[in-house]
Amino acid sequence: MDDSFFPGSRPGAASGAVTGSDLAPDGGLVPAAAEVRTVPSSGGLWSTAADLVCFGLGWASLLPADLAGEALTPHAERPFGAVGLRWFLDRTGETAGLSGVGPGVSASLVVRMGDRCAQVPLSKCRAPVASVNGRVLRAIDRGTTA
Repeated sequence: MDDSFFPGSRPGAASGAVTGSDLAPDGGLVPAAAEVRTVPSSGGLWSTAADLVCFGLGWASLLPADLAGEALTPHAERPFGAVGLRWFLDRTGETAGLSGVGPGVSASLVVRMGDRCAQVPLSKCRAPVASVNGRVLRAIDRGTTA
């Protein structure tokens, strides 16, 4: 994950960082506030889609095996499935995901355990992207594009 970092201030355009937008009350877009999350572990990571896929495919190797297993064990039921230790789990136990939003951006990471497939929908707008996950996974199953 060479292109991921926790900045002390919002990276400027010269760094190659993408600036995003928030949704305005009228449904339009407005420039996102230039802020950085103050709790880096829960929202301050700046990354690339490629680095997030690497994380999705290798995160379990960063933990002892029993803790990685516990992360994917259902601890609470939700309408869509269950929640492990921060991971959202589908009812089949084959797919786990994380999602988040920040100033002007949205991201979602979905990992399919059986075939070690990971996808990362990203948006330059603070709007939910998790709904894209199901469509992309179904397209992968069919061998088509979303």
